[in-house]
Amino acid sequence: KNPDNPMAAGRRWFQNLSLKEFILSRVIGTVEHTRNGFDRLVKVSGESNVLALPAYSIAISKEKSKEESKEVAYSILNAIENTLHGLGKVISKRKIMLLGSHGNIGTFLYKYLIGGRLHESNLDLIRVDLKILSNEPFLYKAFTDVDNEEFLNVDLIIGVTGDSVLKQKNFENWILNSKKPHLFLVSGSTKTVEFSDFIDWMNQLNSTTQPMIGSDIVKLEISRILDPQTQMDLGGKIHFEFQYQDQMIEKSIYLLSDGSPINFLFFGVPTESMDPIISQLTSTALGMVHQFKNKNLPSPKLYAVDHQINQWGESI
Repeated sequence: KNPDNPMAAGRRWFQNLSLKEFILSRVIGTVEHTRNGFDRLVKVSGESNVLALPAYSIAISKEKSKEESKEVAYSILNAIENTLHGLGKVISKRKIMLLGSHGNIGTFLYKYLIGGRLHESNLDLIRVDLKILSNEPFLYKAFTDVDNEEFLNVDLIIGVTGDSVLKQKNFENWILNSKKPHLFLVSGSTKTVEFSDFIDWMNQLNSTTQPMIGSDIVKLEISRILDPQTQMDLGGKIHFEFQYQDQMIEKSIYLLSDGSPINFLFFGVPTESMDPIISQLTSTALGMVHQFKNKNLPSPKLYAVDHQINQWGESI
């Protein structure tokens, strides 16, 4: 092998670098557009707001947090309604719990549900969010604070938290004691982890020869939810049969879109609404590149568009 080979020399140079040195030699900064990513950067940067590289984010810009969130909320409700209609059901009769009710998307989901999607006699919607200051009926800071009787009356859970809030014991309680035979799970977040605990538990039950919920043996039947007109696959259905308190019980849980963001089933958010977001994201990235070329990148911190910088990365 030729020791003067440029590729070999390059390999030796990179091998002598730490991961941090390697990244800093190749990356000038980052541009983030999701709230989950923004929150992680806040956590990593700490109180002193120090990062390895400048990080620009459009996640809490006016365009992203308000205008886009409205359209995402509309698209989530549209997808839920289309799926329910294919099952012969309507959203207006559902007893709903909204996880992440005070976030960007959750705020508008609640507004649109109360503002017309739900009948005026069915407005007791349970809201759960860490931003809630004090608990009161149908309004809770954490799921663990939710009144059990209120929870057992719920048949549709919409999650927009980006986290798996309900655990196995909560789902066991829901299945065993719910007042409703048909139960629906819907994720509206940008992740697929909203109900990951439920999915993991179902995989475990399905892989055992004698599935049990608590001390009760259950019979599982897993099938697909298919649109009756188009045969489009809309998610999974898990049917439970079990003996509980001397009664034969049947319950079905419908995991719409298999726990993935449901609005992606029906076109997601239309491009007309997304174009301004992509434009802002592109402008912010171009602004960072321009600053790098002119050797005036700011110190390695987190900068939010419409708060510390404009969409071109300039201080405001």
